[in-house]
Amino acid sequence: MKTLNPPPLLSILLSSVPFFFLLVMVLKYSVNIPFMDQWGMIFLFEHYYSGDLSFMDFWVQENEHRLVFPKLIFLGLGIYSKYNVTYEMFTSLVIACLIYLTIIMHINRNKEIFNIKKSYRWLWIILSLFIFSLSQAGNWLWGFQIQWFLNILAVIAGAFIIANFPINLFTISLTACFGIIATFSLASGILYWIIIQFILIAYKHKSRSSSLPRYGYMWFITSVCILVIYLIDYHTPRNHPGLLEFLHIPFQSLAYIAAYIGSPLSCFGKIFPLAVIIGSLGIGFYVYFLVNKISCDSFQKFRSSSFFLILGMYGILSSILTCVGRVGFDGPKQALVSRYTTVAIIFWTALFFMIYAERYHERVKSIKLKNVIHAVKYTLLGIIFIGVVYSSFNSISLMVAIHGTRSCGKQSVLEGRTECLQHLFISPQQLVEYDIPRLKSLGLSVFSDRNIEKRD
Repeated sequence: MKTLNPPPLLSILLSSVPFFFLLVMVLKYSVNIPFMDQWGMIFLFEHYYSGDLSFMDFWVQENEHRLVFPKLIFLGLGIYSKYNVTYEMFTSLVIACLIYLTIIMHINRNKEIFNIKKSYRWLWIILSLFIFSLSQAGNWLWGFQIQWFLNILAVIAGAFIIANFPINLFTISLTACFGIIATFSLASGILYWIIIQFILIAYKHKSRSSSLPRYGYMWFITSVCILVIYLIDYHTPRNHPGLLEFLHIPFQSLAYIAAYIGSPLSCFGKIFPLAVIIGSLGIGFYVYFLVNKISCDSFQKFRSSSFFLILGMYGILSSILTCVGRVGFDGPKQALVSRYTTVAIIFWTALFFMIYAERYHERVKSIKLKNVIHAVKYTLLGIIFIGVVYSSFNSISLMVAIHGTRSCGKQSVLEGRTECLQHLFISPQQLVEYDIPRLKSLGLSVFSDRNIEKRD
């Protein structure tokens, strides 16, 4: 079956629809009130306005993370907007656009290698539905989650460089810079260094370049240095389960990892067993493609494919790392929370493309077998596509619910009531006695002059 590209203008218009729909939803359901960890960012503004701001304010641990780059964005946006947290949400949308454009740019650059020159524009439309999926509602409507989108953008940017440009001192340094951004935006960025090391080793074995081993050693030394720096004054967060807790509950841990990956296709996490099954199958297909691409003869094809291999591997390793740190809290069903969907969506984006670009059926001589393989391929693509889209529209109800609870919390803050404050922070008493007075004294968020004028 030959698939023809839609016209460029139509492709651009259709691929922009998911973004603008998401933009409308965020405009409609966003609420300018700090939520959970955002209350903990007030100290940045206190130190800024008092002139006591220091590097340690950005370096200090937040759970397992060192949010150096997200905090810089929080402070910059907060100074400009008087800590209107909706600015953070729209910044996440901008970063998501950069993620989407980087993926599309890689596809466009390598369309002939992937043999999709006649159909690649369909991917503009389809993958837009993935990247701007509403199943990430928990992150779209919580500006603090800039950290997720910034982390993923850095990982994808590094993957783009490694997969498209010669490995030399400049490109390896630039890739390392993106690794630093990924690592100091979210703890899972540490995985980036491991994955790129693996890809460089694979490049070495598939290429005759004599310089690759040298750059591989440079990468290893840089990775170790970054890890040592990250661990300076690091401490295990209080009230968190031990890091070896997952070993005591192996079956729950495996279910957690599979559910984490399968959540974007499981009716927005409403069917846990389905998430486990889908996630397990997705991981299985990824392993098949990883082995298949590594064993292929063409270095150029492997290099182009390494972009999606990195994305898929990052999703799987992130699920494992999150399992280690979180399965001891609430069991495997905790893997279905909306904020983890952002990483899982990237995994399915990579897997969808690898299935789409697979041309195994063209190498089979038997027409019947060729038709069977062809049918299986498009059935898998259809299941992934329908799962992502269905889960996305199912998430509209979550956005409505988030808007309702945070609007109630915002009203309670403004009116000095306590009944809805539990929707904004786990300790309403702390908000009343400590955080809300600080927010008010600084004139931030709902207490800024701009918001007071609007209410008047």
